[in-house]
Amino acid sequence: MPAPIKKLADRFLSNPKSIEVARPATASTNITQRLVKVDSRKKREALRAMLEAEDVLSAVIFCNRKTTVRELNKSLQRHGFRSGEIHGDIDQSARIAELERFRAGTVNILVASDVAARGLDIKGVSHVFNFDAPWHPDDYVHRIGRTGRAGAKGVAYTFVTADDAEAIDNIQKLIKQKIETIDAPAAAAPAEREKQEPRRPDKERKSDKRRDDRRREEPRAARPEGNGARPRRPEQVDDGPDDGWNGPVPEFLSVGFGA
Repeated sequence: MPAPIKKLADRFLSNPKSIEVARPATASTNITQRLVKVDSRKKREALRAMLEAEDVLSAVIFCNRKTTVRELNKSLQRHGFRSGEIHGDIDQSARIAELERFRAGTVNILVASDVAARGLDIKGVSHVFNFDAPWHPDDYVHRIGRTGRAGAKGVAYTFVTADDAEAIDNIQKLIKQKIETIDAPAAAAPAEREKQEPRRPDKERKSDKRRDDRRREEPRAARPEGNGARPRRPEQVDDGPDDGWNGPVPEFLSVGFGA
């Protein structure tokens, strides 16, 4: 109980009884835990790479802020992932509907905030990703507990930046366990990204190539003569310094003064 609340209770209550329920301080041994070192600006790229590389059947991705939940879900959908979102700004009926979509497999990735995901009991979650390291160490235990349930195996990845050192230290103290640290996967190479983009059929590409070859082989049409158009002057011809008038000499100038 927070100290201010306890102080307030002591003022108004007479001989109160206190009952405390300890939250779980240990993670299931069925869960493989890893810390992923990543630049804060590369989190989305690292997440997409891991979602593609890992055998992800279904995953819950936790963020610390509602805005991050919304933005990350939109980003995943733009990149072709079947994702949904739940957070505190979504009303209860919409939240339940989104959970049903997740359970049914319509979406296999659920981006969530801590409050919205509290008490979730969904079978078959293979992965948990902490996109943001949790601010409170006991939230970490709750988050990763969404996987590895009922004796099943699970994997939990936590993205960590240089700013998360204290939070991770507190987590490891709580669970009394050192979590292995790995490097974030490299971004997809250009050749790999090309596989994700729909390629044009070979026939269409060959047709374009033949069309380009014909254009190069066809001579330029000669410009018609006698239409009053001034012929182009040869390039690289030096006409001398530009001293002014260079047209035909008018007749009145060919007559000397005083003649």
